Formats: sequence, structure tokens, C-alpha cells
Amino acid sequence: MPGPDRFPWTAHPDKDGTFWIPQYGTSNRIAHFNPATGEMKEYRVPNPGPALIHSAVPAPDGSIWVAQAGSKKLGRFDPATGQWAEYEHDWRKHTIAAHPDGTIWSTGGLTRFDPKTKTYTMIPEVPTAYGITVDKQGTVWFSQMVRDGIIGKVDPKTLVVTKYIPPTRDRTRRIQLHEDGSIWYAVYDSDRLGRFDPKSETFKDFALPVKNTKPYALGIATDGQIWYSSYYRDVMGKLDPQTGKVVEYPMPYADNGMRDFFVDKDGRMWFGSPPNNRVGYFYLSNRQRSAEAR
Repeated sequence: MPGPDRFPWTAHPDKDGTFWIPQYGTSNRIAHFNPATGEMKEYRVPNPGPALIHSAVPAPDGSIWVAQAGSKKLGRFDPATGQWAEYEHDWRKHTIAAHPDGTIWSTGGLTRFDPKTKTYTMIPEVPTAYGITVDKQGTVWFSQMVRDGIIGKVDPKTLVVTKYIPPTRDRTRRIQLHEDGSIWYAVYDSDRLGRFDPKSETFKDFALPVKNTKPYALGIATDGQIWYSSYYRDVMGKLDPQTGKVVEYPMPYADNGMRDFFVDKDGRMWFGSPPNNRVGYFYLSNRQRSAEAR
């Protein structure tokens, strides 16, 4: 990062192949990174106090939406004009999903924000949520880390909520949408990854090989492999969903602190490492793939 104590949470790709980086530290900035040139520009949010920026997510119209966990605001940044708008709310803002219909969904307490009317809609059945994703039909999926550890969905038109109880649910954290429509999630305290099939409404559970792995960041590679980071061990792991086999790889920095993974157009998995003040990517070389196949 261009300065100390930026605490970069993630690196989220946009349609142009560049990345937006939320800074959870005291800098009150987001960063825009171009990997082709190495250039990184920073933009300060208007909020005067600690914003604690948890997400910076591109929307279909090119705007960047920012979740300010510290100030309970959503922020909208226009890269073309450099202009900001902020929208305060009663519920803490955590992780953002930009919906194809133009609305912005955020966890903390699950809410939908309509940029046209500048109004929030709270989902009262989900007063606390953590992970979030949107499937091809526009259904909003979420996880609840505290309380009952469930996986759930919201119909974006009717706002009807449906909840599902996983076989293990000790702090269900990040979730990701697989190309086949299944929902993958990390169970932090149980050292497991899970798969939910919305068609059959069934779960499949995978135990990770090492105790206290504490899976946090979660990503799905272009080959369908499931990647996770360990919060207490300096490793990243790869789960083969067909066989259940897990391979772990050392992280080059101690205390990786990774929060989430995002895949770019070239198949590279991007991350932020807050304690190390870095963003980066990883991938498997052909040599590694061949070794694993043997």
C-alpha cells in the first residue's frame, strides 16, 4: 500500500481489470489499483470520524459503493467526477453486494438501499448477517455468523426470507456462489467448509484436516476448486469438491489476516493482508497442478 496502516481488507475487481481496495484502518480512504501499471490512487471518504471501511464494490453503472462499518453509512463514489455521496443508517454496514437491478444490499443488519429514492429497506427477519452474494436469478443469499449460524435467501421482489440450517453452524462466515448455482460457506469455529444445493435444498459438509484452521477468506477458482485462508495458521488451502481432498500452501507473510478472495479475469485469486499492509494475488502454476495430479 502507498502508506502505513492502511489495513487493506480486500481487492475487488471491476469490469476494466482494475481493483478497488477498502481500507479498514484509520486512513478513511479507498484505493484504486491498476495491476498493469502498478499505479495506486487513494480517495478519502467525506466522513470526518473513523469510517472503518469494510467493502468497496463496483456497481453496474461504474460507481463504487463503500460500506462504512464505523459510521453506519453507505458511500457512493463516482470515479469519473471524484464526487462522493453518503447515506447514514441505523444499522452497521459490513459487506456489500451490488444487485443487477441497481439496488445495493449490505450486511450487518441486512438492508437494501435504493439509489433512486435514496431510501433503505430493512429486512427485519435478518437483524444480523455476515456474508452475502447474489445468484443468477437475482436472489440475495446471506449467512448469519452469530445467533443460529444459518444460510438464507431473500426474494428481491417480495422480500420473503427463507432460512436453512447447516449441519454445522459454529460462526458461519463468508459465502460464495459457485458456477453450478450452489452456495459455499466457511464455518469458522468448526474448521469446515460447506456446500448448499438450492435445487435439492441439501447440504454437504467438508472437515478441514487441521484443528484451529479457522477458515475466513473464501473464493472459488475458475476450475471450480474452493480456496480458503486460515485465520490462525499462515496457510491458504484448496478443497477439491469432487474428492474432498485438501491441499494447503504456506503464506509468504506471517499473520496473513485475509478477509475474502476475488477472482480476476485471468483466474488469479486476489486478497488483502491487513496486518502486512499489502494486496496481492496467487495462482497455481502448471507444475503444481501436475504434481497434485500425481
